[in-house]
Amino acid sequence: PSELQQIEMQYPNICKLYDVGETWGKEYSNAGNSYYDDYHHEVWALKISDNVNSEEDEPNVYLMGEHHAREPISLEVVMSDLYHILNNYGSDPTITQNVNNTQIWVIPLVNPNGHKIVTDETDVWWRKNIRDNNLDGNFDTDYNSGYGVDGVDPNRNYGWEWGAVGTSDDFSSPVYHGPNEWSEPEIYAMQQLIESHHFVAGITYHSYSELVLFPFGYNEGVVAPDHDALEELAVEMANTLPAESGGYYTPQESWQLYPCMGTTDDYSYGEYGIFSYTIEIGTEFIPPANQVDGICADHIEAAMIMLNRVHQSTLTGQITDAETGEPIVAEIYVDGIDNTGVFRNPYISDVEFGRYYRLLQDGNYDVTFSAYGYETVTLNNVNINSVGQTIGNVELAPVTACS
Repeated sequence: PSELQQIEMQYPNICKLYDVGETWGKEYSNAGNSYYDDYHHEVWALKISDNVNSEEDEPNVYLMGEHHAREPISLEVVMSDLYHILNNYGSDPTITQNVNNTQIWVIPLVNPNGHKIVTDETDVWWRKNIRDNNLDGNFDTDYNSGYGVDGVDPNRNYGWEWGAVGTSDDFSSPVYHGPNEWSEPEIYAMQQLIESHHFVAGITYHSYSELVLFPFGYNEGVVAPDHDALEELAVEMANTLPAESGGYYTPQESWQLYPCMGTTDDYSYGEYGIFSYTIEIGTEFIPPANQVDGICADHIEAAMIMLNRVHQSTLTGQITDAETGEPIVAEIYVDGIDNTGVFRNPYISDVEFGRYYRLLQDGNYDVTFSAYGYETVTLNNVNINSVGQTIGNVELAPVTACS
């Protein structure tokens, strides 16, 4: 994490580095197996915000890189996005506004153990982490094939629709999903990070395919309730990403690439309604070194579009108790959106601030706010537009007991 530590030192007013979780390598090493001492890695997240030491009443977004070890270009793109934000804070008004009004989380390397397997050229096509599946006390691979009895695919281990589609129960498979959901410390770290903050949008980078993917992906034909708004942002981002053969990246639902269960995007969106995207970078897992800078530069604009998304065509507000003024955890139901598509959890306001965000297409909506023990409130014909956010603060009155 030396580069991230240096960034934290250089930008102490807007950057704070967190050790958010463990890896198998660290756990095995700490347990006394010296074979894994060179894999004594943590998972690191850098928070960027103007009041970086405080948890503010602001939307959170994330940029994640390298779930899959053989996709190091994803780490490079995340770091490029990070440097672009830092280098333009205070001079670019949009970036400055986003840092000042957002909590941005950058996780460049979700799978550091696997990254080392690739960069050390132990197996340059390795995809998984290094979980010791056969319990023989060391790392096993069929060298430079991407196959081997050890390891779990981190992007099949998330706990939303974890299961058989697009995955495997075979240890040696590159898409082995683990013995159970959340079994991998790296992915448990991502769960804890996402659960601990009010995320509204994010990008997780992979390679390759020149695609911008959006939820859902866990089965054929699964359509998200927010499909149209998700697609709209995917199209906007894709139209900034030049494809190698001319034209631009293709925006599509994740299942259209291939259905698979246990992914970041399905968890983030299904559990919390986060507008989470997978950008599949380029046309090969590991592009030539002389192409890396250009690829990174090409991906900056899409990331900046995602960061700025919450500041327009969004309904936000605080839900409070009409008598005490205290924040309330309540459901926010948008007619015509939340009664469409397959299941995802209801959108709810957060515990600390009573804050909610709904990223919507422009138009007019009927929105209902409900919480147990309170009278339900509906706001009719709420206008959503691209000029900015629409503010809908709501006070809910406690239900009075019948005499």
